[in-house]
Amino acid sequence: MRASTDDWSAFCAWARISIEVEDRLGVSMDDGDVLKAKPRSASLTLGDLVDLVRRYLPSEAQGAERAKAIVLDAARTLAGEGVGLDAFELPILQVMCPTR
Repeated sequence: MRASTDDWSAFCAWARISIEVEDRLGVSMDDGDVLKAKPRSASLTLGDLVDLVRRYLPSEAQGAERAKAIVLDAARTLAGEGVGLDAFELPILQVMCPTR
């Protein structure tokens, strides 16, 4: 039961951050490939979201850093300033709900 709840909670956290990013960029992102590659939402990371966001930014040298900044700012808007630079490789649920 816990695994199912974690998957659902992680998916909801992913969706909340994705929507925040979409609003900032003024685009609608297709995350089907990411979700297919990681069928357990509990394994999603902010780094996965950064990779997705990069596809929607103009090709530029700073694209990776800009994508990281956008995702980090969106996560901090939703979860607070406690989301640090080390959060990109952690499971998204751990980042967004560290005391769960």
